Amino acid sequence: MDISTHDFFISYTQADKHWAEWIAWQLEDAGYSTSLQAWDCHAGGNFVLYMQSAATNARQTIAVLSSNYLAAQYTHPEWTAAFAQDPTGKDRVLVPVRVGECQPQGMLRALNYVDLVGLDEETANQALLARISGKRLKPSHPPDFPAVAAPTVSRQPGFPGQPQALAALRAALLAGQAAPAFDETTRQQILRHSPRTLEDYRLVRVAECSQARFALDKRFTKLTLLVDQLT
Repeated sequence: MDISTHDFFISYTQADKHWAEWIAWQLEDAGYSTSLQAWDCHAGGNFVLYMQSAATNARQTIAVLSSNYLAAQYTHPEWTAAFAQDPTGKDRVLVPVRVGECQPQGMLRALNYVDLVGLDEETANQALLARISGKRLKPSHPPDFPAVAAPTVSRQPGFPGQPQALAALRAALLAGQAAPAFDETTRQQILRHSPRTLEDYRLVRVAECSQARFALDKRFTKLTLLVDQLT
């Protein structure tokens, strides 16, 4: 196959051969073409000329990043050849793919890389193909809302008298009935009320705890009010 037709030249060091072959396989399985020394540099061929042709003519170069790659000598000319073709990264000629713990330095540090470290095979495949494609990574479904909005606090001073809903709650409890079901607006009105008596304070607490999730015992609320009457 003519090297000039390849989408990717895979630049790697021998210690990361398995990673290079895995990456090349995933790309070719997805319809891309690759140039890989382990597969394409045959016996009798000129290794240096092969690397020169592959690095120069491939549309993009994938640098298989690891501490081994950064420490190797022969990998430097391969990634710098790609970098020289596209120093601003506009055409993404050089695409680093990190497969081992390492921290790129110098000019490599400025390039975003595909990070496969710590991923399982399926997730790594998805990350590789998604990032290599160059397409926008907007999710297919809306993100979850990141926080619960704080309730709006009214700047209007609270009514100094007992809210009507609080009086209704008192009457119901003294009659041995269930606490009235308050909508959220009414409940907030009760909770903003500033109690002026012990009975008011207890009624506000009963209103607060009368939500279904508290499952408040009605006998307790009635007893509380009866104690107030006796004191």
